[in-house]
Amino acid sequence: MSRWNRLFSRRKRMMEDLDQDIREHIEMETEDNIERGMPPEEARYAALRKFGNVTRVKEETREVWSTVWLEQFWQDLHQGVRILVKNPGFSAVAVLTLALGIGVNAAMFNLVDAVLLRDLPASEPGELVELYAINPARGFLPYSLLSYPMLEEIARSQRVFYGITAWSSAVLPLEVHEKTFPGAVFAVTGNYFPLLGLRPALGRFVSPTDDTGPAPAPVAVISYRFWQSLYGGEVSALGQTLKVNGSPYRIIGVAPKNFFGLIVGGSVDMWLPLKSTGNREEQNLYITARLKRGVSTGQARAQIQALWPSILRATAPEQVGVKQRDNFLAQRIRVASAAGGVLATSLTKFREPLIILMCAAVAVLLISCLNLAALMSARVAAREHEIGVRIALGASRPSLLLQVLSEGMLLAATGSLFAVPLALWASRRLAQFVWTGVTPLGLDLSLGGHILEFTVAVGFLGGALIGFPPAWRATRQGPATFLHEGQPTLTSRSWQGVGSWLVTAQLALLFVLLVGAALLTRSMTALLTIDPGFRTENVLELLLQPKPGGYKDFDAASYYRQLMQDLGALPGVRSISLSKLGPVESFAWRERVSPASSNSGTAEPIDSLYDTVSPDFFRTLGIAVVHGRDFGFSDDAHGARVAIVSQSLAERLFPGGEVVGGLINVGSAPGQQGLMIVGVVSNANLFDISVPRPPTVYLPFLQQRNPAAPEVEILSSGNPDAIVGPARRRIDTLGREYVFRVQTLRQALNTSLVRERALAVLADGCGGLAMALAAIGLYGVLSYSVARRTHEIGVRMALGAQRNDVLKMVVGQGLKLALIGVGIGIAGALALTGFLSSLLYAVKPTDPETFIAVSLILTSVALVACYIPARRAMKVDPMVALRYE
Repeated sequence: MSRWNRLFSRRKRMMEDLDQDIREHIEMETEDNIERGMPPEEARYAALRKFGNVTRVKEETREVWSTVWLEQFWQDLHQGVRILVKNPGFSAVAVLTLALGIGVNAAMFNLVDAVLLRDLPASEPGELVELYAINPARGFLPYSLLSYPMLEEIARSQRVFYGITAWSSAVLPLEVHEKTFPGAVFAVTGNYFPLLGLRPALGRFVSPTDDTGPAPAPVAVISYRFWQSLYGGEVSALGQTLKVNGSPYRIIGVAPKNFFGLIVGGSVDMWLPLKSTGNREEQNLYITARLKRGVSTGQARAQIQALWPSILRATAPEQVGVKQRDNFLAQRIRVASAAGGVLATSLTKFREPLIILMCAAVAVLLISCLNLAALMSARVAAREHEIGVRIALGASRPSLLLQVLSEGMLLAATGSLFAVPLALWASRRLAQFVWTGVTPLGLDLSLGGHILEFTVAVGFLGGALIGFPPAWRATRQGPATFLHEGQPTLTSRSWQGVGSWLVTAQLALLFVLLVGAALLTRSMTALLTIDPGFRTENVLELLLQPKPGGYKDFDAASYYRQLMQDLGALPGVRSISLSKLGPVESFAWRERVSPASSNSGTAEPIDSLYDTVSPDFFRTLGIAVVHGRDFGFSDDAHGARVAIVSQSLAERLFPGGEVVGGLINVGSAPGQQGLMIVGVVSNANLFDISVPRPPTVYLPFLQQRNPAAPEVEILSSGNPDAIVGPARRRIDTLGREYVFRVQTLRQALNTSLVRERALAVLADGCGGLAMALAAIGLYGVLSYSVARRTHEIGVRMALGAQRNDVLKMVVGQGLKLALIGVGIGIAGALALTGFLSSLLYAVKPTDPETFIAVSLILTSVALVACYIPARRAMKVDPMVALRYE
C-alpha cells in the first residue's frame, strides 16, 4: 500500500473516532441536562454548544489534510529529483530548452510591459488624460500640441478636471562643471509634480510660485540619473548652479529614481519653470489633466469638445490671413487616457512589431514545451513496467499523476531560474538596439514584480504542458496492461500516438513561425536593395545646435555662407550643403501643395514631403536637376520666393504643361504662397525609402523666417570619418553652433531600417531555435519508436525484410508526421500572416515562393532527423532482436 493510501486511511480513522467521541459526549450531556430539569430541546441545544464544536473538527481535518499533502509533495519532489539526476543528459537539454523558451518570452514581455502596458509611476495614473489637437488641413504632423493661451482658456472654462498641467520638451546645451553637452530639458507649470502625486528624492519640486509673475524663478529639478552621474549622488548638489542654454539655474530638488518623465522611452535631465522658456503663442505644449473623482474620460471628452469652438475663437492669432485663420479654427480637440504616458517618437513604430515578436516568442515556448512533452512521454513509456507494478501494489492514480507532473514542474522551475537573468540581459540589449532617440533610453527594465510574476506563471504553465500528456496517459491504463514483460504492449502504440501528435503540433507551429520570419527577411532584403534616388556612400551628416547665446545678433545668410565656404575648403571635401531635416530622418515634414493659378491641370492640393535646402544640396546627394536650375545664394530673404519640385510632383501639378516658371502654394503660411518653380529634380525617397516616387517640394533654406540648427551634408573624396575632427574644430571656431550628432548617410539609412532589421533578426532567431527544437523532438520520438519496436523489426528481418524496407518504414513514419505538420502549418500561416502585411515591402503575405521554400526546408530537416534512427534500425541483428527483453 502506498504512503498516500496509508495517510488517507489514517485521516479517515481519525475523523471516525473524533465523530464517535463527540456523539457520545453530546448524548451523555443531554441526559444530564434533562435530569437537571431542562426541557429536552434546551437540554440538547446546551449539549451541542458544549461539545459540538464544528470549528475544532474542521481544524483537525485541515491539519490532517495539510500533513498528507505536504508529505506527498515532498515525496514526489524527492522522487522527481532522483529521476532527473539519473538522466543528466536529458535534464540538461530540457533545462536549457526551457531557459531559452521562457527567457525569450520574459524578455519580450519586459519590453512590451515597459513600452505598452505599464502605468506611469504616478498617483492614481488611471485618472490622467492628455489633450491634443487634430488639424485636418495640416499636412505636417496630423496632430498638434496646444499653446499657453489655450491652456488658460481650458482651465478657466472646464468643470471636469481636478487640475491641468502643461509641459514641453527640448534638447538644449547644458553647462555643468565647465563642460557643455546636450541635455533633455522639460519646461513645466508649477503644478506639474503635485498633480502627478510625486515626492522628491531630495529637496523640493518646482512650485506654482516658481512659475508665476513676470520673472519666474530660475530654478531646476534634476533627474535621479543626472544627479548620480554628474554630482555623485551628493546632497551638496542642492543649491549649486548650472547653465541651460547660457542661462543660470539653481538646483532645488531631485526627482524620484524611477520617474523618467511623461514620454515613455525618453529620458529627462531636468525640469524648469515653463514661463522661463518658450513662446506663449506657439502650439508646443503637452497638456495633461487629472479627472475629478467620478468623472470618466468620455464625460471629460464630451465637455471639452463642446467648449472647444469658443476656446479656438478666443485664442485665434491676429494679423494672419483668412486661410490661416480658417485652418486654425478647423482644429479638433482630442482627450485620451494618459495612464501609460506619451510614447516616444522612436518607439511609436515598434508598437505593432513588439506584439508580433511577443507572439513569436510564445510560439517558441509552445514548441519547446511540446518537444519536451514528447520526450517525457517516451521516457514515461519506458517506465511502463514500473508504473504497472505501482498500480498493482495499490498506488492511486492521483499519486501517479502528481509524480509525473512534478518532474515537468521541476524542469520548468529550474529553467525559469536561468531564464530571469537571460531575460534581463536580452531585453536591455534589444531596447538599446531599437532605440534611435538623441537622448538616452528611459525605460525601467530592471527586475521588477511584473517580470517575476510573468516568469513564474509561464514556468508553471510550461511545466503543466510538459507533464500533463505523459501523466494523463499513465493514469488511463490498468495494471495488467503494463505487466507484460518482454515485448511491446498495446500501450506502446498509444505512447507513440501521443508523441506523434505532439511532434505534429510542433511542426505546424514551426511552419507558421518560419513563414513569418522568411517574409520579414525577404522584405528587409528588398528594402536594402532599393535605389533611394540619392547618394548614400561617402556622405557625412552633422547636426548642428546653437551654443549658449550663439544666435544673438545673428545674420543667418552671411553666417551660413561663411560656414559652407570654410567647410568646403577642408581637405577631402568635394561638396557641402545644408538642410533643415536632412535625408533619412525618423520623421518628415509634409505640406499641401497646389497650383497658384486656376487654369492648371489639378485643383486638389497634393500632400507632399517638404524640406528647406541650401545651394548644392542636390549635387551633394547626387540628385539630378532635370529642368531649370538649382538654388543659389541669391535665393535668400531678399530674393524672389522660389521652389524646386520633384518629377512626381511636377507631373501631378502640371500634367503635360510647362513646369518651370509655374506658381504654387505650399501650405497656408503667407510667405509660402505664389512661389515660382525654378527647377525640377529627379525623384528621391529622402525620408522613407519604402515609399517610391514621393511628391516632394524643396524651398530655399535661407528664405525661411529663422534659418537655424541645420543638418550639414558633406560629400568626401575618401573616408568621411577623416573629416569629422577638422569640421568640428572649424564650426567651434565660428562660435555660433556646435556639432550635436555625427553620422554617415549609410549609418542613417541603416538606422532608418532598425525596425525591419530587428523584426527580421529576431524572427529568424526564433525560427532557427524552434527548428532545432522540433528536429530534436522528431528525432526523440522516432528513436523511442525504433527502440520499442526492436523485437518487431527483428521478426520482420528474420522473415525476409530487407534493410532498405526497414529504412523506408522508419523514414516514412517521420515523413508522414512532417507532411501532416506542414499541411496544418500552411492553413495556419495563410490565416495569420495577413497581420504582417503592414510591415512587408515588395512581398505579399501569401507569397507562394516563401511557402514552397519553407515546406521544402522543413521537410528536409525532418528527413535528416529521421535518418539517424532509421540507420540504427537498419543495423538491427535479427537474432539479437528476437531475444530482445
